[in-house]
Amino acid sequence: MKKILTIALLTPALVFGAPQDFKSLVVLLLGIIEALVTFVVALTFIVFIWGIVSAWILNPADQQKIEAGRNTALAGIIGMIVAISIWGIVKLLKSGLF
Repeated sequence: MKKILTIALLTPALVFGAPQDFKSLVVLLLGIIEALVTFVVALTFIVFIWGIVSAWILNPADQQKIEAGRNTALAGIIGMIVAISIWGIVKLLKSGLF
């Protein structure tokens, strides 16, 4: 019953929200990618902050924890750079193509 109710509620959104041409499909996909990239940037920022907190605030005397925190913070920075680069490419595609 729950499955039928879910399908019945989502069907109008799928039918009326479906793209009618290629341009609207690409814009829809770029919007989805942009939302995912925003989530990834937020997640990598949290990882970066957690690396700093775990290394230098929670365990300032333990060299192994500092090294692990440094690696976590570095992974967060690299993730942010990649995600922001993808976000820039998506913005370039949105403004250049459509």
